[in-house]
Amino acid sequence: MLKKKYRLPRRDGGVVFKQGRTFGNAFFLTKVKNNHLFYSRLAFVVPSKIEKKPTKRNRLRRRVYEVLRHQYKLIREGLDILIIVQNPKIFKKTYPEIKKELKNTLQKAKLLRSRSFH
Repeated sequence: MLKKKYRLPRRDGGVVFKQGRTFGNAFFLTKVKNNHLFYSRLAFVVPSKIEKKPTKRNRLRRRVYEVLRHQYKLIREGLDILIIVQNPKIFKKTYPEIKKELKNTLQKAKLLRSRSFH
């Protein structure tokens, strides 16, 4: 799990959702907004429309936060990033596949400092 400092609070998540720039791929929709801080804050949302069972939603949320925790140093600073699941097929993906899809999403949005994403 990410440190609390690096997690986007709910009150700011709504602002990012409404005012942020949008990027996406087949599995994730990413909203990005500048936060004028020296670090980036991240949030990950799995709508109940995509998956009804909270255990499955939470499992995916934990996996994604784990990927983000390991790769946080590669993400540009000064951004609020909201990642939303768009496709229920993501629940059938393995950890490395989720990591790859997330990497593609972040690269498309130009949120990574470098090309390396292990």
